[in-house]
Amino acid sequence: MIPNSNNFEVKPNPAKDVLNISYELSDITQLKISIIDLTGRKMIDVVNATQNKGTHQHTLNLTELSQGVYFVNMMSDSVSFNSKFIKQ
Repeated sequence: MIPNSNNFEVKPNPAKDVLNISYELSDITQLKISIIDLTGRKMIDVVNATQNKGTHQHTLNLTELSQGVYFVNMMSDSVSFNSKFIKQ
């Protein structure tokens, strides 16, 4: 099962050079996580794999991204979830 807003964190927000994404899965899940810009263009592939249940954390280097608004997009077979963040 994909995380919901109760167990999904994107911090810090706004972010400068580093973004931390953490979430908890209640079951083994095929998961895709990407950073998307406002035009819908994929900027960073974070995960595209089967994830075990439990807590997961990813630390992203944002130094190559321009300042602006972006989305963390998480997708499984059944659900899509977005969280907005600002890159300073």
